[in-house]
Amino acid sequence: MQLSKWERGYRINQINVQDDFIVTSDALRSIDVLRWTGKKLELVARDHSSLWPITIGILGPKEIFVAEAS
Repeated sequence: MQLSKWERGYRINQINVQDDFIVTSDALRSIDVLRWTGKKLELVARDHSSLWPITIGILGPKEIFVAEAS
């Protein structure tokens, strides 16, 4: 059974979940913030900056952190 669908063009390398928020990063360039509504995934924010994220985290309902390799 499929509850919801969300697609990315790259391989996801990290997922961090807190309450109904999900933060993902891919290996090449972006961070996505999703929210689970109970019925589907909603995209809350996306950053397409050229990053090489090595870790992500959720600090609070409106705060995330990203550390990148440089």
